[in-house]
Amino acid sequence: MKLAVIGGGGVRSMFLAKSIAGRAEKMGIKELVFMDNNEKKLNIYGKMAREVSRRLCPALKFTLTTFTLTTDGKEAITDADYVITTIRAGGDRMRCHDERIALNMGILGQETTGAAGFSFAMRSIPALKEYCELVKQYAKPGAMVFNFTNPAGVVSQTLRDMGYDFTYGICDAPSGMLRRFEDLYGYPENHLEALCYGLNHLSFFKYIKADGEDITAKIVSDDKAYENTDLRYFDKDFLMRKQYIPNEYMYYFYNREKAVENILNAERTRGEQIADINEKMTEELSNVDIENDFEKALEILIITMVFVKIHIWQVKRVKKEIQHGISICMHLTTVDMQVLHLE
Repeated sequence: MKLAVIGGGGVRSMFLAKSIAGRAEKMGIKELVFMDNNEKKLNIYGKMAREVSRRLCPALKFTLTTFTLTTDGKEAITDADYVITTIRAGGDRMRCHDERIALNMGILGQETTGAAGFSFAMRSIPALKEYCELVKQYAKPGAMVFNFTNPAGVVSQTLRDMGYDFTYGICDAPSGMLRRFEDLYGYPENHLEALCYGLNHLSFFKYIKADGEDITAKIVSDDKAYENTDLRYFDKDFLMRKQYIPNEYMYYFYNREKAVENILNAERTRGEQIADINEKMTEELSNVDIENDFEKALEILIITMVFVKIHIWQVKRVKKEIQHGISICMHLTTVDMQVLHLE
């Protein structure tokens, strides 16, 4: 099986490669292609992804291609059984531009559920259309495309409306929220059962069950859930009345005026913070020989991840999230993680 990843130069590429390589043998994946139109980032984050893949699954053929001409896109997609699309048309700085345009008009500039998300979709859809056409022409018959590009709901539905019925929208937000509750209450991974309505960031759980017992009421009444999970964004009395569990992005709908006020009062938007951090990290990593000093590159990536979570996320969420990220890397490297001072 051949799997192609369009947008393989993103800062999270290594984590995607880890997930794929760890299941490659079970799923029958023989070839993994990471492709991106940003050669600099591909040669950093794509190479880190390839190194992770090599360490986890040496038998897996891992290819990096650079999309400078349409023939490179063709090379990545040719004979692919599956394609994952995870692109950011316009880059991080265009996200900042979108957010500021909206905010200057007093409108929510959030990149998936706000006005900036609509702008993002308008740029992403034409680019994804080109890749879908390449899939129709050059991928194996019956190939499927899994879209991870935000705003995933709008983009995925539009691609379907355009006739690309081999495309499917995917999102880890609902499953990620279930993991938070499993961590909170000490359940093993994939133990909880839930009924989810909506799509991606616009979703909510009607119920969550453990061993057949509905624990929704327990969760929405538990102060610990508001301290340690994404319920922190919501008012407890509100959820007690509703008796369902919303995705964190629903905050922007229930509290849009407050959200705009908070963003305007901040010195920088989240997009501006992330753009600055990613640019600094990319520049630092550009001076590292990824293939011969992977441990150094991984250390830079993880320390940057710590910084992001401390300065952008609420502190109470930081420790568990960082430890989860580190745990998937520890067996890949000899880096001394004590520098992170998590205890």
